[in-house]
Amino acid sequence: MSNDSNNEGVSMKEVEQFVKTYWIQLFFCILFLFTFLFSVAGAFRPALGLFLLAGGGISSLLLPESLGKAVYHSLNFIGKQEKAIQIIFAGVTLIITCVLPFVILMLMGIFNGLFIHQLMKEIPFKPFD
Repeated sequence: MSNDSNNEGVSMKEVEQFVKTYWIQLFFCILFLFTFLFSVAGAFRPALGLFLLAGGGISSLLLPESLGKAVYHSLNFIGKQEKAIQIIFAGVTLIITCVLPFVILMLMGIFNGLFIHQLMKEIPFKPFD
């Protein structure tokens, strides 16, 4: 057997570079996984999460300007903070997810509604005759 098998795989440097580049995507993947696990296995029924998910989506479609500004300013505020403060925000968000997963589901509904609203502005739809 040759020593080439030791060189296969991903190096620690590559993993660190990947995490540094895609840290926000990884955070949201972990957040969504925790939200799923704690909404299914938590003290609250999954129906509450679905209700708030739909409510967030509907409210963001009906009030896109005000909710869009609030989301923009919140994320802009967090983005301007130092790295340590961002990590604290991430930790607090994960703790909130473990205790109150339906809050994250409501935020997911708001984000999805804002995304749909943005797509509707960009894609030209013909009105019904």
